[in-house]
Amino acid sequence: MNLNRKRLVFLSRLLVIITISYIILLGPGRSSLQFWGYAFIAFYLATNLIVYYLPDKFFSSPALYYCIVLVDCLLVVGGIYLSGMEGSDLYLVFFVIVCLATLGSKLRNLIIVSFVFVTIYGWLLYQQGLLQGNMAVSYCLRLPFILVVSLFLGYIVDIQTKDQKARLRKFENRYRSFVENLPIGVYQQTAGDDSRFLMMNKAFLDQFGYKESGMLKREVRIIYADPEQYQDMMLDMAQGSRIEAYPLDLLRRDGSVFNANVWARKYTHETGEIIEGVVIDVTKLRKTERALAESEERLRFAGKASYDLVYEINVNDNRLQWFGDVDGKLGYAPGEVSERLEDWFKIIHPDDLKQISNIGRIDPFNMDLNSCEYRIKNKEGCWLYWNDCSVPVPDKEGNIVKWIGVCTDITKNKEMEQQLLQAQKMEAIGVLAGGVAHNFNNMLMGILGYVSELIINKSDSDPEYETLKSIDASIKEAASLTKNLLGFARRGAYEVSSLNLNDLIAKEGYIFSCANKNIRIHELLAENLWVVEADKSQIQQVLMNLYLNAVQAMRETGCGEIYVKTENVLLSEKTVQPHNLSPGKYVKIIIRDTGCGMDEAIRRKIFDPFFTTKKQGEGTGLGLSSVYGIVKNHSGFIEVDSEIALGTTFVLYFPASDKSVKENKTKTMPLEAVNGSGTILIVDDEAMVIKSCERLLKRLNYKVLSAQNGETAISVYKEQGKEIDLIMLDMLMPDMSGRIVFEKIMEIDPDAKVLLSSGFSLNDQARGILEKGCSGFIQKPFDINELSQKINEIIRG
Repeated sequence: MNLNRKRLVFLSRLLVIITISYIILLGPGRSSLQFWGYAFIAFYLATNLIVYYLPDKFFSSPALYYCIVLVDCLLVVGGIYLSGMEGSDLYLVFFVIVCLATLGSKLRNLIIVSFVFVTIYGWLLYQQGLLQGNMAVSYCLRLPFILVVSLFLGYIVDIQTKDQKARLRKFENRYRSFVENLPIGVYQQTAGDDSRFLMMNKAFLDQFGYKESGMLKREVRIIYADPEQYQDMMLDMAQGSRIEAYPLDLLRRDGSVFNANVWARKYTHETGEIIEGVVIDVTKLRKTERALAESEERLRFAGKASYDLVYEINVNDNRLQWFGDVDGKLGYAPGEVSERLEDWFKIIHPDDLKQISNIGRIDPFNMDLNSCEYRIKNKEGCWLYWNDCSVPVPDKEGNIVKWIGVCTDITKNKEMEQQLLQAQKMEAIGVLAGGVAHNFNNMLMGILGYVSELIINKSDSDPEYETLKSIDASIKEAASLTKNLLGFARRGAYEVSSLNLNDLIAKEGYIFSCANKNIRIHELLAENLWVVEADKSQIQQVLMNLYLNAVQAMRETGCGEIYVKTENVLLSEKTVQPHNLSPGKYVKIIIRDTGCGMDEAIRRKIFDPFFTTKKQGEGTGLGLSSVYGIVKNHSGFIEVDSEIALGTTFVLYFPASDKSVKENKTKTMPLEAVNGSGTILIVDDEAMVIKSCERLLKRLNYKVLSAQNGETAISVYKEQGKEIDLIMLDMLMPDMSGRIVFEKIMEIDPDAKVLLSSGFSLNDQARGILEKGCSGFIQKPFDINELSQKINEIIRG
């Protein structure tokens, strides 16, 4: 039974009504007054019903409760006086009020008060003589009424007390169970320097490694790993009476330390100041936070070290957020790159905007990776190539709310790709140029053979002699042209030796300066330059062609500067990969002029054969082409950088050698024809070449046999090999190449003498045949003098 203020008011008014009714019924009075008494009781019953149905909130104020009790007492006292009752009746009313005042106290006190009051009240009635005469019964009945009321009130008090205790025990058990089973540590302690624990739950004991509260010493300070932290916490609590998420290092029973956050408050109790709080173990959280911070730090440094930039685009507000040093990558000042997508589009090449303008409009059913390439302008105004890979991020309804992507600077890759395409193009052109030069040399061979024979048959005084010499010179000039073509095609004749390029550059620079007084050459040659394996004459040709190209670029001014620099470099795999070369040590030559320069369109074509910017008749367009071929044939590569009005720079790379420089001995060869004797087998797939060589050899007194393919040659040698003194073998033939024919002849006769001939110059394939025992090599076209000397060397030994 819960006697709140509302019910207590209702019950007290009900007791007052019962008491007044009892007095009216037992006391003597006029009928009219009894009528008003009954009316008063009816009024009281009506107002009591109203009180009963009023909401509890109206009785939340103690003032209202005591005001109602006071009014009721005044009304009762006034009613007794108006009704003419004896003054002794007032004692009965006051007894009811006393009972009401003691309602809720201990039952024993209420019973004692009741018996004391009955004794005093009975004695007063006896002294007044009311217990005698006609009214004795009426007044005597009042005494048991008092006891009945006391027992009734005592019963209510007993029920109320037991109910309150039961509810209190239930509440305490629920509270204790709740606190005990909390997953976080809960404690109470006293305040002050000698603070002791008052209460702690199971989670608190588990945190510190104790099984029972008795095992944890009452000294509070023992759980703090750092006493200074404890002092700081107490100071903070003294200032604000509470702390929230206070970080502490606490000590377990085994001596290990764990990280915790503490929430606590200090309040005053009748026994003194109490501190209560909760302890949460955040060790794992701290480790996670540290790991996250380290991860973010690694990501930040990785972003700085990498060319990859992560970004996020919010579709709703077009906000662009970068995770990485985007300003540094583009050369802008911090914060200069806007976070709005519209501003970002302003530095993207207009022709590439269409590729990325559909962000946020992708089919929601297709959430695949979106990849594109575009050009973006850096602070210096240069266009960089970026590869952008992004994915849409949808919400629960499938609508795209943001894009997350990665941008990679692929400018260097694009440059390497262009270099690779250029190298492939030059390789293809080289193959074509080599084929043209080879076929053209075969044609020149036929013409030169006939002209050479005619010249021998003419005397100096013959009118046709000069004409034939002019034809011979033209043929040799044409042969020189094909030599340049073969140089570009990387099929030129090379006599490789160990060279110090510094010496060669110094000599060529001196010779060139003497012939071009208006051009100054500045040389910055590295000390201890590495040695290279190269053909001296071919490198000389490279230098001269580059010098002449520089002079042509400075023709408008008539004067200028050429800067030549050498250095040793180590090239990585990434640098040489587009050129299909091996990384390692290289010698670098830089030749820069102060000429007019060239635009990008011309720069892309300068190594193409027959491409020239000179006027008609001033050049063939093979100078730089042969430079490219010679450098490539020496397992090197060449780079060009040029801008209009800023000059041109050629950078050449040659692989370094571990060999030392050796003196080159030049051989001189007489140019007069030498007659001989014996039988020579001519093997060539060109009929014109066979006829031309037959006439020359017969003119030199040799017996001649011929074969237009490899199978015929082998068959002839098997039948007449003992009579054949020399085989003139073409290196390139259909069906069966010169190498295969040579190998089969060697199987038949290992001592056979073979002179290898080709429209190509001496290359790796020809050297391979020579290393296998081939007697010699001669390049087409050749005249009768060269042929006779070569044959004489081989046959005569």
